[in-house]
Amino acid sequence: MKLTLILKLLFVYVFIFLVLLGLSLSSSNEHAIYKMTITLLLLWVGVCGGVMILLRKKIALIVQLIPIPWQIKFFLFTILLILIEEAITTTLTNLASNFGGIIGKAYITASTNYFHVVLFHSAISFVPWIIVLLFYLSKYDIPALDGFVVFGILGTVAETMINPYALVAGFWIFVYGFMVYLPLYSLPKRRDANKPSLLVYVSIIFVSLLVSIPWILMVMYVRNVLQIPFFF
Repeated sequence: MKLTLILKLLFVYVFIFLVLLGLSLSSSNEHAIYKMTITLLLLWVGVCGGVMILLRKKIALIVQLIPIPWQIKFFLFTILLILIEEAITTTLTNLASNFGGIIGKAYITASTNYFHVVLFHSAISFVPWIIVLLFYLSKYDIPALDGFVVFGILGTVAETMINPYALVAGFWIFVYGFMVYLPLYSLPKRRDANKPSLLVYVSIIFVSLLVSIPWILMVMYVRNVLQIPFFF
């Protein structure tokens, strides 16, 4: 079964899941989180993701013309997209009252402070994943859509550690996938790169999670020293 078909089926599943989830909520904060999540999906996956897909060829040409090594471009481009996504989630968290919730009780990111989010919570935690992916990219020609799914799975695992329901939500594949889709699509052709196997993708996920453990522990230590709470 082609990967594009699997993603289309996943999209349908996510739609059904969100409809059923919306019907099962009761408290005002739950409804606020639900509305914020829907807004995130519309803005990041729908609008930003749609622009990435529609303009991917033009953007890739521009990126490839930038006279710096592709490894640096990939790293910075991915970080930029992560920062944009986190800006959306942090803004939505700050707008909790506009969605009918209470700030501090209804949220979709770890803080209302953008710099706390990117430097001490979620965004900083993705750096090891990018570095691991760069290592594999030096050896393998990973298609953008394949990398989309791999990074999406990593993101789903990370979200599941915070909220077990994230495992069945499905939409985190799209949220995290678009963080690397365009950077991967914009990579130059590398004749010495090998075609990756399924085992390679599994190892990327395993190694990324393994390497991220000491990094996250270090981030947690710094966060505790600076007395920055995990949630507000």
